[in-house]
Amino acid sequence: MRTESNIKPTKFIIEHIKNEKVIVSFFDNIQEQEDMFYYDMYKMILNNRPNLAEDIENNYDTWLQFAKDLEYEKLAKEVRLKRDELLNETDWTQVTDTVLSLVKQEEYKVYRQQLRDITKQEGFPYKVSFPLEPSKYGNMNNNKGG
Repeated sequence: MRTESNIKPTKFIIEHIKNEKVIVSFFDNIQEQEDMFYYDMYKMILNNRPNLAEDIENNYDTWLQFAKDLEYEKLAKEVRLKRDELLNETDWTQVTDTVLSLVKQEEYKVYRQQLRDITKQEGFPYKVSFPLEPSKYGNMNNNKGG
């Protein structure tokens, strides 16, 4: 996640939470502009253990990549869940006895394909644009001419 602060971050910090758990925050791509720092931040929750900070320091690139992968998978899952919900909400538009016209059915068919193609967008899952759902209203009769 892209973040900004007026304080320059270190490579990582460990924050103690409850029940022997810690949040490890990693900071990457740190850039300074006009007394502000812009960077990518990745967080993960771990069990605390002796020498955790030393282990992260000695294997920083591996830990950072692991945190990046976790964030990617979390965001991708969230986008897919939203996409799947939108698909489920429009399943009715593709059944043979729908009240939608053929034109509206086709609009929904295109919309639903755009939803399925969300994962192919450049920047997925960080920057995703969901398509707009077609209007359900308009020519609602089921004539063959649309």
